[in-house]
Amino acid sequence: MSSGQYYYFVSGLPRISMEDTKLQLEPVSFVEQASSQLTKTDQKLLRLLDLEASIPILTSLLYKEEPRDLPIAYNLSFWEDYLEFAHYKDEKKDAATPAKFKELPEVFLSLVLEFISLEEKPDKLLFEHRFYQGLYEFTAQHRNTFIKAWFEYRRTARNIILALNGRNHELDYAPWLVGDDELTKLLASGRGSDFGIGKSSEIFDDYYRAYEQNTVLYRERSYDILAWKFIERLNFFQYFSIDKVLGYYAQLLILSRWLSFDVQQGKQVFFDTLSSLRDSFSFPAEFNVKQIIK
Repeated sequence: MSSGQYYYFVSGLPRISMEDTKLQLEPVSFVEQASSQLTKTDQKLLRLLDLEASIPILTSLLYKEEPRDLPIAYNLSFWEDYLEFAHYKDEKKDAATPAKFKELPEVFLSLVLEFISLEEKPDKLLFEHRFYQGLYEFTAQHRNTFIKAWFEYRRTARNIILALNGRNHELDYAPWLVGDDELTKLLASGRGSDFGIGKSSEIFDDYYRAYEQNTVLYRERSYDILAWKFIERLNFFQYFSIDKVLGYYAQLLILSRWLSFDVQQGKQVFFDTLSSLRDSFSFPAEFNVKQIIK
């Protein structure tokens, strides 16, 4: 097995799709299997996919609140150890960073140290936002193709949803947007019903249509369908590479999230979502509503 090519591992993975009603492979089992197959460098890439969901865990610990959902790679004990090191680092400035923490964006440690030094703690959501910003800036410079593209997609999608929600509820959302690209600038301006973007951005058009769903649950399902499709397009010519493994894990996390809901409820939402979106989006064959219902 050459570096970055995982023929046997990828070949042995069960096929997954958004219409699955049960998990053939739990995310935690996938990570356990991957840890024995991937190189150390590629294991770090896999863990990065859990980092975005870990940010609320880190900030909850900073604010001495009880964390809720726990990501797989960066679990509660990891972040407790991280904060213990940060306090030690605050006292001994020249303390070396342990290897397991070096894979995190450096800005995370800077933010934690800043937080420790403050007598009056800042608003939690505002401070949490700075971690997301640091993560997206870190991954924007990443050498791995999938990591860079996936987090750019996540950043853009998050910006669009923030802008749509913010405008709908008449809130000042612009400070929460991340990035200085043209799309983000147009979202911040808030001009017109479509922010002046029109049909110039496919991802904006997709999310704008998804936002028109009449319930929050249907919107969320639509967003994840779009993310699933993005991964499929991104990895279309990837077969046994680390990018294929990363894409599979990202999709497995999406599927796991939805199957944590009541199965029948989730299935019905899925069918209804596809029916309402099929005239707006072009879905690959596996998303054909009639085939699924049969």
